[in-house]
Amino acid sequence: MKMKLIIIRKKRTTATYSSGLPILFACLLQSGAAAAKDQAPKQQAAEDFVVPTGVVISGSRSVRPLKDTTTAVEMISRREIVNSGAETVADLLEERTGLELTRSYRGAGLRLQGLDEKHVLILMDGERTGGRIGGTLDLSRIPLNSVERVELVKGPSSALYGSDAMGGVVNIITRNARVPRRTQWRVQLGTGGLMDFNASYGAQSNPWASMTTVGWHRAAPYDLNPQDEATTGSGHVMGHVFNRTAYRPNDKLSYVLRTSYLQRDQKGVDANDAGAVFDRRNLTETASFAVEPSYRIDDLHQVKITTSFRYFRDQYVSDQRNSSALDSGQNTEEKLMQLSAQWTGGFTQQHRYTLGGEGFFEDLQTERLLDGQKDRYRTAIFLQDEWKPFGTGEDAFRLVLGYRWDADSQFGDQHSPKVAVRYMPLERLKLRGSFGRGFRSPDFKELFLLFENPGAGYMVEGAPDLAPERSSSVNLSFEWAVHRRIWWFVNLFHNEIDNLINTTQVANTPAGATKRYTYHNIDTARTQGVETRTRLRLAQSVTLEAGYTLTNARDLTRDRVLSGRARHRATFDLRYRYRPWKVRFTTRGALVGDRPFFVQESEETTRRYVAPSHALVDLRIAKKLNAKFRLFAGIENVLNAGDPTYLPIQPLTWSAGLAGQM
Repeated sequence: MKMKLIIIRKKRTTATYSSGLPILFACLLQSGAAAAKDQAPKQQAAEDFVVPTGVVISGSRSVRPLKDTTTAVEMISRREIVNSGAETVADLLEERTGLELTRSYRGAGLRLQGLDEKHVLILMDGERTGGRIGGTLDLSRIPLNSVERVELVKGPSSALYGSDAMGGVVNIITRNARVPRRTQWRVQLGTGGLMDFNASYGAQSNPWASMTTVGWHRAAPYDLNPQDEATTGSGHVMGHVFNRTAYRPNDKLSYVLRTSYLQRDQKGVDANDAGAVFDRRNLTETASFAVEPSYRIDDLHQVKITTSFRYFRDQYVSDQRNSSALDSGQNTEEKLMQLSAQWTGGFTQQHRYTLGGEGFFEDLQTERLLDGQKDRYRTAIFLQDEWKPFGTGEDAFRLVLGYRWDADSQFGDQHSPKVAVRYMPLERLKLRGSFGRGFRSPDFKELFLLFENPGAGYMVEGAPDLAPERSSSVNLSFEWAVHRRIWWFVNLFHNEIDNLINTTQVANTPAGATKRYTYHNIDTARTQGVETRTRLRLAQSVTLEAGYTLTNARDLTRDRVLSGRARHRATFDLRYRYRPWKVRFTTRGALVGDRPFFVQESEETTRRYVAPSHALVDLRIAKKLNAKFRLFAGIENVLNAGDPTYLPIQPLTWSAGLAGQM
């Protein structure tokens, strides 16, 4: 197998620099003059940007100010979402520090702290989402126009959330109506067949509040290797509708109803090593329904019950051109039902606890399973206590003890303890530390899967003897507001994983035959490293967020690095606002180091490939026309990075659009 290198098309890159970057640099040169005209900015406005603020839920399963969390939580606000120009959760997270987005036939997944996509729990309003393919929940099928904020918890969270939260949690919080009436819309066109339209309508009239969002998105297939007929990325048409309605008859009682439906139709072309060509189509549908009543007894005590149902359907067809010998088609249906009850209270003002229970029932029907259908259930009880041992005022020290017990119908009992501390030796300096144990049970597909893709020339078989994965993790961090214009965060992480499940190629596959893959448990693996982020206000109109992550991920059994992880990764987000013209410029990017991959060619031979380093850079400009309308334009993947095998991402794309509100 020949190594494929990343190709940078210099002509397109040069055109991009000549049209976009000089404008940005010219505006940066004027930033000093613009700042001089405004010598008395409000100090709080600067602090609100540089020092993260707001309230979050994910770190404790209850509302907490961001500054008070014992576990480090990163929040991406609605304002940041809008300014980023991202269309999906995958686009939003691709260039964030400490996150690694992976793209494959399964979609766009997320790695945290060197742990795979399957170790990152994805929540919508605190509830699990269904529809994982090969352990990956595709973040590119979650649109952002219905999202209020995204909360990221990096590190073990199984003590609160159970299975799949070994690496961390991504909690996507949906929008709610906050004004009597508001309509917002956005239209975008771009190269590569890009068309995007979304709109939302919100209304509030006590005791009711409701918001509905709709969206439609289309993109053409793209091909990074024109030497064959296969496409690198699928074209797709996606539509969705979402509604969140809240009813609050008084200050203590509230009800929330959430419903959603999303459909995505993907089309592409595959080719195998023997030269056969296949037209592939993949239609996915996701529907969800949730009801959440809550009652606040007093300032300390609250009870909340959530009932939800999620349905996911994946229809896959592969049609061989000029023949039907290798045609295939599969239908997958997944149903996930959840019931949870949670009590938040306090023994005293110094003790705040969260006590709750959950029940899950999952049913999967697909030809990909050996028996065609499997189901499982899981029950859990969790408890977390937050203690202020030295009083209830402006406390310098907090201690959190947590424990969760899960009973799985397939693997029995699992225990997940956690301890975390937060210490503030100075008003602007926070020190945090945590230790936790986590687990992840193999899913149905890893155990019983039988899936073949003749077009791509591979098949995947389950392994019924897989054992659950278990982890022990330590995180140590400090957060320092050095100055009202400077904020700095550093986190050290160490994860020890037993029975890590990985995919390997079955040896002795004849040349030209379908490649066979299966799953196995690695006895022990370790991921460790450091993540650092800083936010700077360089001038009144210029802000910079930059970060770096060093990750050492090793398979200790084979004494080699884990496949596909980059040791070095740096990110940046530079923003400039030219107030006289009401214009905002943004450039953001990620610099990713070499990534090793391993292919087992025979029982004795494993070949190591190295995907070279690459850079992802995006540019965006937005112009506010008046209080109701805003123009925007952008360039995605300015350097045109991409590789059909190791970096199958969309090539350079131009886009422009108009947004408005009434």
